[in-house]
Amino acid sequence: MAIFKTAANLELWPEILPHYRYIRFLERGADRNIVVMAARRSGIPISWTSEQIIDRERLEIHFHHLKAWTKGMRVVWTLSDTPDGVLVAISHDFRFRIRPLAPISNRMKQRRAVITGIGPITCIGTGVEDFWDGISAERSGITSVTSFDASVFRVRCAGEIPGWDPEEFFSPHRLKRLDRYAQFAVVSAKLALDDAHIDYSREKPQDRIGVSFGTALGGVCKAEEQYIRYLKKGARGVQPTLAVQVFGGSAHSNMILRMLWSQGAPKRH
Repeated sequence: MAIFKTAANLELWPEILPHYRYIRFLERGADRNIVVMAARRSGIPISWTSEQIIDRERLEIHFHHLKAWTKGMRVVWTLSDTPDGVLVAISHDFRFRIRPLAPISNRMKQRRAVITGIGPITCIGTGVEDFWDGISAERSGITSVTSFDASVFRVRCAGEIPGWDPEEFFSPHRLKRLDRYAQFAVVSAKLALDDAHIDYSREKPQDRIGVSFGTALGGVCKAEEQYIRYLKKGARGVQPTLAVQVFGGSAHSNMILRMLWSQGAPKRH
């Protein structure tokens, strides 16, 4: 198996794995090597000494960390053929030598994260099928800006979301409480849950689901709109719901309230 040979050849690792800085051999053999391995983790340079054992019959590559803070850790790469290609499984067995930190290490070992559904809202397509069609067609979503007057800027192109109609997903009453970025977030969450085939309703709340969401500016579109209204009409011209639309947590608050614990989850008509 060509991929097994490539994975077992540590000299190639700095070329095919960008976070590896170098591999230095201390002992070299056909099926056993002692090497110093150096990489970067979160931008921090680290290195360790490891014993490599190559099991060609079982298509496994074993590593035993001999020095550094990961001393004692055992790692096994297992490669197997599947109809879709080569499956690579990597297992770690690590018992922390620093006892106060052992509980953290044990929790990290026991937890797995997998992607079960996605909800893309992009400039080349909304939803899994449209998004994949855009990728397959090598379609570019970068076009001239149409959502505002960009003539005063040197750059007048962007990746806008084409044909976005929030009324397709939300009632007018709900839209009064959702900035454009929160609309994207709530619909994206719904698409991802549907793609993962996860049921949700008020009667059967998903109490094991949480939301982790990041935003740079929150509801800045609504903030700018209401600022203009304030200049023209004063404080009485500002929507009472402004505060719940512009703050950074408005998107994931609505994702939880509208998607997981309410009957009013957005639905396409």
